[in-house]
Amino acid sequence: MRRNLLHDPRAVARGKPADVPWQVPRTWCFFDPATRLGRTYHGRLRLLLALAGEINNARILDAGCGDGKLSAACRQNGAVVFGIDTNESAIAFAKVFVPEGIFQVGTVTGMPYEDNSFDVVFCIETFEHIPPSIAHIAVAEFFRVLKRGGRLLLSVPSVRLPLRLRPRHYRHFTPAMLSEIFCPPFSAKYFCGQEKRTLFTECCSRLVENSFLKIHPLARFVNTRIFPRFWNAASLDTAAHVIAVFGKE
Repeated sequence: MRRNLLHDPRAVARGKPADVPWQVPRTWCFFDPATRLGRTYHGRLRLLLALAGEINNARILDAGCGDGKLSAACRQNGAVVFGIDTNESAIAFAKVFVPEGIFQVGTVTGMPYEDNSFDVVFCIETFEHIPPSIAHIAVAEFFRVLKRGGRLLLSVPSVRLPLRLRPRHYRHFTPAMLSEIFCPPFSAKYFCGQEKRTLFTECCSRLVENSFLKIHPLARFVNTRIFPRFWNAASLDTAAHVIAVFGKE
């Protein structure tokens, strides 16, 4: 059943409808900040929104928006929100949860927007699903729709996460790899790590939340108090994800 809740990234990358529709709005239903999965997701959103800065009245594109959780956060901060995803079910959920947003089905390799349309473009945990052979097309599209002086905020898995455990991912990244892919035409502005992964953090997490025993009060404390303060922002050599900010000069 868990697999049925996920869209098919390889179908997304090919620009085709996902093979498996989203049965429920999973980021709204399952990403509880008090759980290990939810703490990482919400921690990532906090970092990205902080890096985006003031977005009141800004035009925002959420590329690979899924069911609209990030779009909702941007809208709450006063942005004019647009979202695109190849999954029709996810887009339908986004329209329900973020009625002020403008969402449509489409692919990041052929976006239906005019040139210089957006102040900020988010691409969150999506780029790893794009085949390397067509990644340059997505980069060109991001550059095309972004206004001069605008920013592209990107989140991808780090090479520290074993690719063999993520069969739906084509590759994981380092800052150097991202710079090679995106520059030019973009200029690299900032890199940081997200979700600290060390032997200590893994032991703590598995101790309080595992398949055999979950210590609910302690798990909630670790996930809502310890993780945001000490483990969310991380150095690039200990992080599970890389967050990058690119600019269009």
